[in-house]
Amino acid sequence: MKKILLFAAVLMFSASMVFAQDISMEDLTAPDAPILRKGVAANLSVQIVNNGPNTINGGTIIPLKVEIGNNPVQSINFPLVNPLPSGDSYNLMLYPTFENEPLGAIEICIWSEYAADGNSANDQTCSNFELVTYKRDIGMTAIPIPLPNSIVEKQTSYSFTFTLKNFSDSAISVNTRIPYQVRFGTGTPEEYYVDLTTDMLPNSEASYSSPVIEVPATVPNGPIEICFETAWSTVVDDVQTNNEFCQDYQIAPSGIKENNFAGSVAIQPNPFDEQTQITYALATSSEVVLKIYTLAGKEVQTLVNEKQAAGKHAADFDASALEKGIYIYRLQSGEVSKTGRLVVQ
Repeated sequence: MKKILLFAAVLMFSASMVFAQDISMEDLTAPDAPILRKGVAANLSVQIVNNGPNTINGGTIIPLKVEIGNNPVQSINFPLVNPLPSGDSYNLMLYPTFENEPLGAIEICIWSEYAADGNSANDQTCSNFELVTYKRDIGMTAIPIPLPNSIVEKQTSYSFTFTLKNFSDSAISVNTRIPYQVRFGTGTPEEYYVDLTTDMLPNSEASYSSPVIEVPATVPNGPIEICFETAWSTVVDDVQTNNEFCQDYQIAPSGIKENNFAGSVAIQPNPFDEQTQITYALATSSEVVLKIYTLAGKEVQTLVNEKQAAGKHAADFDASALEKGIYIYRLQSGEVSKTGRLVVQ
């Protein structure tokens, strides 16, 4: 069995009057007691109490013994940094990592071999804990850009927007690199990654955009599922939850759609507080539909739904009744649609 690593850390001073005449160990606990997580360093806290009549000098080495479950007893030589007056205590932190221990009940005992009067009868403290599986897992929950059932062309590049969700039981830190795969139908998945731009609390969500991804020329025309799947997890039993999200699209040959837009779509301002304006230009007269969606693909407003003449057009978007956050516009003319983000702040 792999030896458990223990690390003594910072000491914190506290007053505690006791009356036995030796060093004793008291109040063994952990922040989430009685829960300890497998594969994760625990923050065990125990009080070292001077029960002797005299101050123990700083620099004194206090020998400790630690027994975790059925593992062999381990020795720790703990250096007392500051003097420990009679009747006072220090808080000692230990950080064992549980790797090979079975899940379930586990007893941890700590005792001292240092006694001012040679009496070690009250030196030991034991506590019962429960060792559980630690889940750390990110999943995919949405791919709103391009919007569901859109036509995507072969050998054409798109940036897909997706939503990550933290299914873990702890926060995942900013700048953590999350690998994921993109798969077109039954094709071979391609590897990508995203660096978190903010801390993700348990059950929180955050939206990200993929790099520009080209639709392979080898995929068949017609309906297809485009799937995003995270490959990031430190779940001890290798179980991952909700890590794949697939969306239906229509595959078309490259260049079959006639582009009626003249130039790009402009949004001023963006981000914005309550109102912004979306401007675009048409090469010829055509039917135009401009709608606003949430990141989950729910339609919230229709700004344009009419035939418009060739030339420049503008549509005002009033978001005063909407929650702050990111929204998606979809501007469609004929077979061609353009999508982008709107940020309400």
